[in-house]
Amino acid sequence: MAFSKLGRLALAAAVLGAVVLPGGSPAYAADTGVIAGQLTTSAGAGAANATVHVYREDNGIIDTVGWTTTDEQGNYQIGGLRPAPYAVGFEPQGGPTQFYRQQLELWDADWVDVANGATTTVNDQLLPTGAITGQIRTATGDPASYLFINAYEVNEGNWAYGSTDEEGRYRITATPGTYQVSFQPVPDSYQSQFVPGQIEETAAQLFQVTAGGEVVANDTVLPVGSLSGRLTSQGGAAVAGADVNVMTAGWGNGGYTSTDTSGNFSFPALLAGSYRVSFSQGDRTQYYQGKLTFEEATPVAVTGGQETRITESWLATGAVRVTAVDAVSGAPVANFCVENFCSNGTGKATVTGLPQGSHDLWVYPEDKLHFAETLEGVQVVGGQTIDVTVRLRVGAAITTRITDRATGNGVANVCLDTFLPKQVRQPDGRGDCSDSTGRITVGPLEPGQYRLFAVPRGDSVYGRQWVGATGGTGDERQAAAVPTWAGRTSTAPVVKLDRAGTVTGLVTDAGTGAPLPEVGVDIEAPGTDHGASVVTGADGRYRLTGVGPYQWPLVFMHKGYTQYSGGTADRYAATKVAVTAGGTATYNLALQPGVKITGSFTNQDGARVEYGRIVAHNVNTGDVVGLGYVDYGQINLSALGGQSVYFTYDVSFGNDEYLHGQYPLPPSTRSRPGGPTLATPGIAVPATGPFTLDIVIRTN
Repeated sequence: MAFSKLGRLALAAAVLGAVVLPGGSPAYAADTGVIAGQLTTSAGAGAANATVHVYREDNGIIDTVGWTTTDEQGNYQIGGLRPAPYAVGFEPQGGPTQFYRQQLELWDADWVDVANGATTTVNDQLLPTGAITGQIRTATGDPASYLFINAYEVNEGNWAYGSTDEEGRYRITATPGTYQVSFQPVPDSYQSQFVPGQIEETAAQLFQVTAGGEVVANDTVLPVGSLSGRLTSQGGAAVAGADVNVMTAGWGNGGYTSTDTSGNFSFPALLAGSYRVSFSQGDRTQYYQGKLTFEEATPVAVTGGQETRITESWLATGAVRVTAVDAVSGAPVANFCVENFCSNGTGKATVTGLPQGSHDLWVYPEDKLHFAETLEGVQVVGGQTIDVTVRLRVGAAITTRITDRATGNGVANVCLDTFLPKQVRQPDGRGDCSDSTGRITVGPLEPGQYRLFAVPRGDSVYGRQWVGATGGTGDERQAAAVPTWAGRTSTAPVVKLDRAGTVTGLVTDAGTGAPLPEVGVDIEAPGTDHGASVVTGADGRYRLTGVGPYQWPLVFMHKGYTQYSGGTADRYAATKVAVTAGGTATYNLALQPGVKITGSFTNQDGARVEYGRIVAHNVNTGDVVGLGYVDYGQINLSALGGQSVYFTYDVSFGNDEYLHGQYPLPPSTRSRPGGPTLATPGIAVPATGPFTLDIVIRTN
């Protein structure tokens, strides 16, 4: 039987509501309602003997509150449901679980309302399916009986499951797509084998499932060997209690154990193949044989029916003494830290206990005017202290005071975020907050003109605000622009805080009018969340506190895409919601569906991106308006239709390096603080979808 990612939601299995069998005509209380309908096959016939579940969300927990099975015509009825929004799931015999309407994920389901004494009709049609079949045999040729089989759809991220029978045969019903097939043949082990005969996921064969079709995926279980060894100190003493991990070259899980009192460890059953072994204890990790990185580790071959034994000793340790200077003037930088070791005003910091070999050390100054740097490839020698000098790049800083507008007194624990034009998303280095007198200095910053956003922390009575020249505002464009220069600290207007107000409201589906749960609501653009955003409940309602008493565009985030108050993706064009100090404003929204954006992501030679993140930005504001991913060269994200966007990405072509960039590139790419010039006019997203986008980037 096939399932979606339902298991990841940790749904409670308890049946809390009434159970109604088909064909019955029970009398339900007037203060409850009924969900009834018909489930049909993909061909339109009644889907008989399918299990139907009804789910309700309560305090963030989704429970099964009723179930039944369909009759011969596919009809069902579940009653005794108190008024609330519900989700409905269907489990056909031999087919994948799906949710109303034709969704494979519970969080994608359309929720329906149940009212007192009323029947809510929920009809649905099963998605078309195909099948993956095969036979799994042991290394000796016998049937591999009762193995759990996984089928993973690589583009949409859906799962289908099955099990071999006594003869090692299996059949998995799944929706059309491209699948990897795997199983875990070693008892009491989480190590997977991928069809055909691979321990690396990246080497798995891809199987294409079509509607009504059948694809065969046979395999033979790899032979099993063992791996054992001993870990000692530099002097030869046993190292007890160290963690030992075995991984494939592609970071696949082989197993985990710990050394015993004699320093010994053992993995009694590993699939035959090549592995890398790591040893960890406390804050030190090294790899076989005497390497400091996974990539440098010496491969260990495990052969079926044989034991492989290795020995490892902790590397000798040394120290590095770091001196920091200004990259321009060469003057000493007195206060900085290297990893967890600080200079304490001396201009020097010594890092101890480093295993012999090459290290990258992170140096971070504490003066707000110099950027952190990484010392790469520092060669540590056992038993010695080596000296290195780091040149710290100079930046800019902003200082000001945060006060209560009414009294002028300083306010502590208020943080300031800094944003360049069209860069209203989370900056690096957040965490600068005011002291007990309200004083604050933010830096280091790239030179440029910044707008400031004030965020009171903790249980504060004050509201968030964009910092204006004479007080707060809810409009970024009305915030004061603070120019900065390298090596200098600029003074911003005094931040005058006002008492907070509240915004409440109801979010519904624009198509059905049903309340929408799990919609994020905030006054800040996506990517700048301070933990102050809220999520609508099962009834679609929200309550947003800590809002400054100004006119705000509200942002609504649902299923990875963004919509602002007034039904637009452009924050500057949003309908403003007036908030008053101590008051409660109301704003309801009928959320429009997002346009699904799919397509390919390759380089100039046709090589596909293996995995990564892709983000859509509104051209006018630079705001994040869609969050998605790239998996096996396939793009998957959504954005509100009727806007122009550009994309940023962090992707990998299957190696350990990520490529970061923007698509499309602007007409004239040039370096500037915050990244390249924004693309104009960008790519137009149609009002309705789906929308296909094929991205090609240069990697040479």
